[in-house]
Amino acid sequence: MSANRFPKFPDLPAELRRMICSFCIPGRRVYEMHTAMLEHHDNVLGGSAYEGDNGSTLWWSWSGRFPVISHVCREGRELVLESHVYITAEAGKLDDDGVPCPEWETWNECLPVRLRKGFDVVHLHWTREYYYPIYLPGPPNPLLYFQWLANQAAAASVSAELLHAFDSGTTSSRITPEEVKYFSPYKLYYVVLTIVEIHMTYYEAAHAGVFGRLGEEPIQLVDPRDTTAVARLRDVWRRHRLPSEEPEHAEFFSRAVDSAEAYCARIEQWRQELETVWIWYKCQELRVPNETLSEIWPDPNRPAGHPVHLAFAFPFRRPGAPTSSALYNRRGPNKEHPWVQAQLALMPRFEPALMFRHCARMC
Repeated sequence: MSANRFPKFPDLPAELRRMICSFCIPGRRVYEMHTAMLEHHDNVLGGSAYEGDNGSTLWWSWSGRFPVISHVCREGRELVLESHVYITAEAGKLDDDGVPCPEWETWNECLPVRLRKGFDVVHLHWTREYYYPIYLPGPPNPLLYFQWLANQAAAASVSAELLHAFDSGTTSSRITPEEVKYFSPYKLYYVVLTIVEIHMTYYEAAHAGVFGRLGEEPIQLVDPRDTTAVARLRDVWRRHRLPSEEPEHAEFFSRAVDSAEAYCARIEQWRQELETVWIWYKCQELRVPNETLSEIWPDPNRPAGHPVHLAFAFPFRRPGAPTSSALYNRRGPNKEHPWVQAQLALMPRFEPALMFRHCARMC
C-alpha cells in the first residue's frame, strides 16, 4: 500500500475521523479585496486568483477556495462549516453592533464572502492610482465597505502607499484627510511595506511548510523584524528561483536578512513618521484652529502670527523634491501637546508587515 494512501480511513471511529479532519482546516487566511476597473463595474466573488477578468475581480486571492478537506468526506465538510462563522456581506446585513453592510454598487450578485468572522484578515488592494488610466471611469471608493468588513475580521491590512509609503516618499496614492474616519480607533491594521511573490506549484506549496499545512494559506503577513521567519521564506524562494531570475527579490532579501539591523532601524523610523502623518491627517480632518496648529507644529523660523498651511505641507516629501521650510515641516508635531497625545491614544494599531504571496503561475 502506498504511503500516500490510507483506504481504511472510512473504517475509523467518527470521533477520530473528525479529529484528523480538524488538522486539515486552514489557519488564518488573508483575503485580498480589489475594486473594479471595467466600465460596467462588474465583479466576480471568485475563489480562484484568476477567475474572471483581472480588472473585474473583487476578491482576487484563491484564499477564498473551499478547503481541500471539504471535498474529502462528510466529516470534513461539517467541520469546515462548524469551525467558524462566515460573514455574509449582503446589502443591509447587520454586524454585531447593528451597523448595516453598505451597498456595494459594483456587485452584480450578493454572494457570501468566505471570510471567517473574527479569524481571517481582509486586505485592501487599492490606492488612488487605481483611478488610472484616465479614460476609464473611476471605480467606486471601497473604504466604507472595507471598514465594515474590517470591523468583523480579526484584523485588516492595507498597502503602505495608502497611508505613508515606506520607500518611495509621498505619492498621489494616499487617502485624503476626509477618509481617515474609515480607520477605526484601536483596530489592528497591518501596513504592508513590500509584497513578495514566490512562484511554485500547488504541490510544492503544500510541502514547503510556509503557506499553511496544505498550502491553503497562500498569503502570509510576516513581521519584517522577524528575521528568522523572513529567512525561512527566502530559503523557500531560493529552492525555486535563482537570484538572477528575480533580482528585485534578491535585493529585498539582502536588505531584510543580511542587513537586518539597518532594515529594522528604517522600519522604526517609518513608524515614527507614520505617527507624524496621522497627526497631520487629524489636524485637517478636525479643522484644528490655527492657534492650536502653531502649538502642535512649532517652527522657530515661522514668523509670528503666520498661519500653518497644512493643506500644502505634507510632512514627508518625495526623494529629490524641494525642501522649502514653507512647504515641508520635518520637525514633527509636539508630542507633549495634550491634543496630540489624545489623538495618538486613539490612533489605530498600525503594524508593519511584509506580504508573501504564493503564485502558481510561471510569471
